[in-house]
Amino acid sequence: MLRIRNPWGNEAEWKGPFSDGSAEWQFIPDEEKELIGVDFGQDGEFWMTYKDFMKPKWSVTTLHGAWIPGQSAGGCRNFIGSFASNPQFRITIVDPDENDDEDLCAVIISVMQKGRRAMRDEGLDVLTIGFALYYLKDPSAHEVSTRFRLPVGTYVIVPSTFKPDEEAEFLVRVLTEKPSDAQEM
Repeated sequence: MLRIRNPWGNEAEWKGPFSDGSAEWQFIPDEEKELIGVDFGQDGEFWMTYKDFMKPKWSVTTLHGAWIPGQSAGGCRNFIGSFASNPQFRITIVDPDENDDEDLCAVIISVMQKGRRAMRDEGLDVLTIGFALYYLKDPSAHEVSTRFRLPVGTYVIVPSTFKPDEEAEFLVRVLTEKPSDAQEM
């Protein structure tokens, strides 16, 4: 058995066998529980079998990207005109966590600058970074559309599928309040 403490000390605790108040504890005499200091308070501390501790708990995916000035370095949401040019990554969560009463999924998202500390010798500081997370209601949408407010000018619309080499017919609709000209290039 392992006694584990959540480093944040909050109520986030193991919900499996030997979790606070679980049925397994009824087979352990009160004297033994007292001797080892079992406490069922919502204090971030819990007990777990070694076997459960050794089971894989997380699926880890590492994605690589870059902010490139003029292409994909759009800045934070304060820069509404360029924010959408930042790299974007999709995550699909399929199954809720085991033993989660609300059928939710614990997710940790981390964004880390690569090699920036080594670049300090060249006078480059660590950048202030962040991320935004948005729920995508229909990732396989039949249609995607967005309303823009654009200055007068010529633009290119590039429709695409998610993966290369997928075949499908499509149409592009352009709606404007004043007359406009749209054509295939």
